Amino acid sequence: LINEAIESVVHDRFPQIASNEEEELLFYPVDNKSRFGISYLRCKIESSVRNDRSVAQEVSVKWILFLDEIFAKKQKEKFLPLSTVQKIASNVGLIDANEQEEALRLFHERG
Repeated sequence: LINEAIESVVHDRFPQIASNEEEELLFYPVDNKSRFGISYLRCKIESSVRNDRSVAQEVSVKWILFLDEIFAKKQKEKFLPLSTVQKIASNVGLIDANEQEEALRLFHERG
């Protein structure tokens, strides 16, 4: 039932989802009390990260500072207008609008 609900939302729109092939599910059941499934989930996450070449993508220190500043600002405010985000980018040295968009696109893709 849970898997069917997830399937109805996900369809083929999120190819990056690492499904639970062993149990033929789109999720990994865990029990926080007994810790059932946690080790298996941890292993699958580690395996997925190791096999994802985009995780190893190098980015400039400015991009990292940009993301850190966004997170710091986000702690205080629920939403950040684009103008605020652009100002943050400029403050860390990302002046070019194309580079700002590229950084934001990567942040969005990586979640």
